[in-house]
Amino acid sequence: MSTFAFFLLCVQACLIQ
Repeated sequence: MSTFAFFLLCVQACLIQ
């Protein structure tokens, strides 16, 4: 669960970049 949330956050950050 935590890993999935972290992955999602990373993807979002990448898009925001």
